[in-house]
This record gives sequence, structure tokens and C-alpha cells, in this order.
Amino acid sequence: MRTVPDLLDATSALIGRAVAWLLIPLLLLAIGLVLARYAFGLGSIAAQETVLWLHASVFMLGSAWTLQQGKHVRVDVFSARASERTRAWIELLGC
Repeated sequence: MRTVPDLLDATSALIGRAVAWLLIPLLLLAIGLVLARYAFGLGSIAAQETVLWLHASVFMLGSAWTLQQGKHVRVDVFSARASERTRAWIELLGC
């Protein structure tokens, strides 16, 4: 039987992998907006809002998976010379 932390980890990984696929439409839409604006002089506020919401969704829904994988951004300048306990506090406060 799986424990609650195992289920949470599995759920986080599932959501993270699913959200990673949002990067493809986000990228295509952003490129399309730039091309439309600078090549054709066209713009769309709805498309810009869609990019904004996709971007926010990727960050908010994917952050737990990124943290779980150890791929999140750290400020190593502060933690490079710190003890393991101090690094744990930095991680806790940073999250």
C-alpha cells in the first residue's frame, strides 16, 4: 500500500509532466504574437492574455515537480559554504 507522501509525489510528478506540455502552445503562441506584431502590425489582447495565463499555469502547477526533481533555481552564493542544516533552512524559507 502506498503512503500519503508517495501518493503526493506521484500526483506532483503526473501534474508536472502534463503541465510541461503546456510549454509547446505557449511557445508557439508567443512566437506567433511577435511575428504578427512586427511583421504584419497586428496584435491581439486575448492572445497576449492567453500567453500570460499559460505562463502562470506552467510556473504554478509545475513548481512542485521542479522542486521534487531538484531542478529549481537556487542562490548557491548563499548556500555554497553553509552547513547542511543552514541549507535546509534556506530551502525551507525560500519555498
